[in-house]
Amino acid sequence: MEFWQLRGDLHPKLVPFPLVLLLAGLLLDAVGLIRRGPQFHFAAKILSSAGTFFLLVAFICGIYAEIWAGHPFSYRLSQAGSHIILTFGV
Repeated sequence: MEFWQLRGDLHPKLVPFPLVLLLAGLLLDAVGLIRRGPQFHFAAKILSSAGTFFLLVAFICGIYAEIWAGHPFSYRLSQAGSHIILTFGV
């Protein structure tokens, strides 16, 4: 298996990680607001940063998955555009 096909194969496996990390960061931030503890805010910042990093990695692997799937070029452009809007719109 080539390197870019491996990246495309990783996309479905990587998608849950950023979601869980970002939600955990949000929850820890809420706990930090309720308990007024700076350690919760620090942990939330770390989790949110890791979630953002893995979100970008999963996005790149998703682009490789689209290329590997062999869709026509115009279809890939429309799908990639909607993924970009959804990723950066959130």
